[in-house]
Amino acid sequence: MSRRDYDSSNSVRCRRAAFSQLDRGSLRGRPSHLALWTKCGLGGELREGINLDVVPIPGGTDRIVAALDKGEIDAGKNATPYLIQAVLKGSDAVAILSQTTNPVYSLIVKPEIKSFADLKGKVVGLSTPGDTITLATVRLLRLKGIKPPDFQAKAIVGTAARFDCVKSGECGAVPMGQPEDLSAIKEGYPRLGL
Repeated sequence: MSRRDYDSSNSVRCRRAAFSQLDRGSLRGRPSHLALWTKCGLGGELREGINLDVVPIPGGTDRIVAALDKGEIDAGKNATPYLIQAVLKGSDAVAILSQTTNPVYSLIVKPEIKSFADLKGKVVGLSTPGDTITLATVRLLRLKGIKPPDFQAKAIVGTAARFDCVKSGECGAVPMGQPEDLSAIKEGYPRLGL
């Protein structure tokens, strides 16, 4: 069976799946994967007979399609823009389902940032140019009177990597998806906008 084919019983058998920044041993990592871990019993058989091993891939979701193409994994959770970019470059990867149609992103900031005006002259960690995360964040900033010349954009792929930029103090603000944004808020990093 190839990594993109069905077996004779019409159930997909994924031996490995990749999720960036995941620590298999302790459920630390991305909170959005908690439901998957619960279903999998930490890597066991799913109800439909799918045998799933979760393989951490360092970095952001931009590396998932490359791992698929190299045969290192059979399936992965990935942001659509990276899949499209890879296909345009010759990848034969395909999307088989979508998680949400309207994801919610929060603009998480360093504790000393109290208003949008405070972002002038600061580094804002975005995703890649053209990514929906970047476009939505830039639109939010414009609506609040902050234009691209007012801040320094830094392309950072992956929610965990963007949050690390805020925690290190390099970034004044970053967009984060749910539920990771809620975890950041609990750690003391405010939400400036949605």
